[in-house]
Parts: sequence; C-alpha cells; structure tokens
Amino acid sequence: MKEIQMISANEYQTSERFYALPKILFESDYYKEMRLDTKVAYSVLKDRLALSLKNNWIDEAGYIYLMYSNSKLMEILSCSKSTLLRIKKQLNEYGLIREVQQSTGKSGNLANRIYLG
Repeated sequence: MKEIQMISANEYQTSERFYALPKILFESDYYKEMRLDTKVAYSVLKDRLALSLKNNWIDEAGYIYLMYSNSKLMEILSCSKSTLLRIKKQLNEYGLIREVQQSTGKSGNLANRIYLG
C-alpha cells in the first residue's frame, strides 16, 4: 500500500484545482437516472467555458461554444470512444449538450462545436 502524502496548507492555497459538480445533477429528480460518468463529463465540459470566453469562442447569436475533440475528451475522462459516445448521447437526451459539426474544404474535419445547456 502506498503511503499517503498529506496536503499542506500552502499546497492547498496555491495549487488546488478542481472541477465543480453542479448540485442540481445530484439533487433534482430529473437527473436521478443520469449516470455518474455523464455528470462528471458535464462538469469537465462546463469547466472549459472559461477558456472559450478567453478565446472569444462565441457564435453569431452570442452563445458560447467549446472546441473539444473526442480524442481529448477520451483522454481526460479515461474512457473509450464508445463510452464517450454514450456519455454524449445521454447529455443530449437531458438537454445539456448540443454538437454542431464543422468542416472546411482546406483542412478537412474540425472538432465539433459543443454548446452546453
């Protein structure tokens, strides 16, 4: 068994980073059947909104979108492509995600625009 390396006060104050899990996903009856990995994935996506604002990823209607490739999401969530597709399908069913496919003639397919609900 690996010995615990306790967090010092200085480490906590200067390097603590975390994903916020919206309480509504756990407290609302509407989301009670949602899988835990889907709730975590939504939190990861929601965290990315700050980067989208910084990069001015806002569409013509004023909505913020994310640029996240499936491969990057699979890496962050430590899951297979089929698991990621199931997660995205469930997020879509709950009205928490909408993807818009992008492609250009020059560079081929780009990562989908992901809108959060």
